[in-house]
Amino acid sequence: MFDNGFLESTRLAEYLPEDDPNAFEVFIGWLYRGTVDTTPSPERFISVLLTKLFFFAEKYGMVPLMDNAMDLIVDNQRGRSVSFLPSHYKWVYEKTRQASKIRLYVAHTCAYLILTTNTDSTSGLWSNENLQKVLSSTFDLLHDVLALMRQKNGIEVPHPRDMPPCTFHQHADNEKCPYNKISKK
Repeated sequence: MFDNGFLESTRLAEYLPEDDPNAFEVFIGWLYRGTVDTTPSPERFISVLLTKLFFFAEKYGMVPLMDNAMDLIVDNQRGRSVSFLPSHYKWVYEKTRQASKIRLYVAHTCAYLILTTNTDSTSGLWSNENLQKVLSSTFDLLHDVLALMRQKNGIEVPHPRDMPPCTFHQHADNEKCPYNKISKK
């Protein structure tokens, strides 16, 4: 950007007003240390920060950072009853591209909740009414969830946080995972 005759090379600066400053700060730490550090964030905001970091990484095509963020999102959600809030589903779909792996995670989570939550539920976070609002407000999410549910054909659906990490990585299914310490593929 600064060496190729772009406008940024003449002013030696770039402004990223649409990118989250906290996600950018975590990105800079990742550049220098090679790890994602979310310790300054309160525990309840870590998933949101990691999601914003994923958005940032996807926007700029940083595959290792996308995969690292996805691993941390899944890790952060292990042992919790709720992974994302219903409002986050629409947000993820608005901020990402069609083939985004975080969309895949969200769609799997939504399908899991539909198939495993009490169907008589009329109140609470994952009530039929709340699920209907989320799915009807985001056509692509509805489409993805229906496709996943039809693929399952009555087979028990695992929670996405319990699926192999490579499911949500950028590499192809038949490629060796570059993060082999965290994956068996």
